[in-house]
Amino acid sequence: MGIKGKELVCKILQAENVRYIFGNPGSTEIPLLDHLWNYPDIKYVLCLHESVAVSMADGYARASGMPGVVSVHATPGTAHSMGALFNAYTDNVPLVVVAGQQDSRMLIREPFLSADLARLTKPFTKWSWQVSRGEELAVAVRRAFKESTAAPCGPVFLSISRNVLDEVVEDEVVPPEKYRVPQRVRGDLDEITKAAEILLEAENPVIIAGVGVASSGGVPELLKLAEVIGARVYAEPCSFPTDHSLFAGPVEVRTIGQIAQGSDVLMVVGSPMFTEFSYSPTPSVPPGTKTIHMDISSWEVAKNYPVDAAIVADPKVGLKELVHAVQSLLDAKRFDAIDERKTTIAKASQERAESLKKLLDEGSKSEFVRGSRLAVGLQEVLDENAIIVEQGIRSATYLKRYFHFRKPGTYYAERGGSLGWGIAAAMGVKLAQPDRQVVAFVGDGCTMYYPQALWTAAQENIPIVVILLNNCGYLALKSLTMGYGGESLRQKKFIGADIGGIDYVKMAESFGVSAVRVKEESKLKSALQEAVSANRPVLVEVMTDPNDAGFGLPRVP
Repeated sequence: MGIKGKELVCKILQAENVRYIFGNPGSTEIPLLDHLWNYPDIKYVLCLHESVAVSMADGYARASGMPGVVSVHATPGTAHSMGALFNAYTDNVPLVVVAGQQDSRMLIREPFLSADLARLTKPFTKWSWQVSRGEELAVAVRRAFKESTAAPCGPVFLSISRNVLDEVVEDEVVPPEKYRVPQRVRGDLDEITKAAEILLEAENPVIIAGVGVASSGGVPELLKLAEVIGARVYAEPCSFPTDHSLFAGPVEVRTIGQIAQGSDVLMVVGSPMFTEFSYSPTPSVPPGTKTIHMDISSWEVAKNYPVDAAIVADPKVGLKELVHAVQSLLDAKRFDAIDERKTTIAKASQERAESLKKLLDEGSKSEFVRGSRLAVGLQEVLDENAIIVEQGIRSATYLKRYFHFRKPGTYYAERGGSLGWGIAAAMGVKLAQPDRQVVAFVGDGCTMYYPQALWTAAQENIPIVVILLNNCGYLALKSLTMGYGGESLRQKKFIGADIGGIDYVKMAESFGVSAVRVKEESKLKSALQEAVSANRPVLVEVMTDPNDAGFGLPRVP
């Protein structure tokens, strides 16, 4: 005998060990929502905006290693989710997003709230499909989980017509392992050997490590490679220990050109090469520099820059095989040069650390809480395995320099640039890692995109700490406008950049979240300690300098 579509969907979710569905419901999802009462091990987490739901699922997926599941309603709900979906697509986050669609028998008549949702979401998903018949349902749901987790991972989208959920379908639940494909993709051995030869010939090799290194678990392999060849490493947090002697600094779009200068071999691993922000006729790779690119995505490798070795591989597997290739080719005559290079890099790393400490001490009389002091304060009160979820834009430039991310899985950020992600993602991370401290490090501008995420934190009692950096404006916009050098700079006024006058403490309390405001550095540490130990969602509003555009950037007028 067959079963109804809603039962089949729930059974597949159960087989996939899905614990949470993040969503904002509507009429087309009623059959599924009603049937979830029979599956108490699958919790529906209500969010007050679809972008919050997608971002929560995004954070959950990053921290759990499992696909995040989202439920949205018809065309408006799908449209509301697009910005967060773009973030997940950019960062290869495995999501299964399901939209309730109107009855398939009347779609030709274009009923209320209907549209071609599969077409709408196609640009930012690996696969999108409209399920209009019960016979398609099992295949579509299984394929959604398979595609979301196949390398490179990413979001998928299903539009399921309401009538399909109540149809009787003849199908059975298949164990997930029957439709999974391996993620640990190996690179071409000839390219790996070529890369090893290039690295061993280098006099000043530089490695840029992206989030793909951390997400693949490849940090130990990267650490081994850097030590064997003696390379400077610039890395996104968690992709390389920030207190290691070979760590040369964080990776930022504005510093890519500086990082590459002086290198004769540049290796990029686990990241695009490169994500540009502003147009420049000068390429980021200096002429004559040999390049190696390793990434799980064949689309990204050699996409914009010609490379001397192209390795399409899971970073952990590819780095392991590259280390083996380097060691097999390494001869004793190179040891002295490598050791000398490592000594030079270590000395520069120490000088950089001393310079950062000097800057920290010099600014001690600031009337605002400095980003550098906040980062140091967080380091002092958080556990070593605490997780920071960051969407602080310019304020985060201090976090990346003054907070030591020593372990993989202690930092998450998005590269898509769709704001409002941070608080919701932190909540998803906390659900995936309930025994670890989780901090959302967010700017005031980012927060105001979807502050209603705080309501879900309160209702579900998700004990995250929200560090809200309040500089009363869009500092990134102000500094970029200042760099433009036009009328705004002459008048020292900026259109569309000031967002003061918001009481974030009262706002958080209205959603049910405890909150405190910190204006002085002397009160910062105690406020952080109380928030971290509260075991409930807490927002700490930190008043920061409204003229500080970020580390190393000119102050705005």
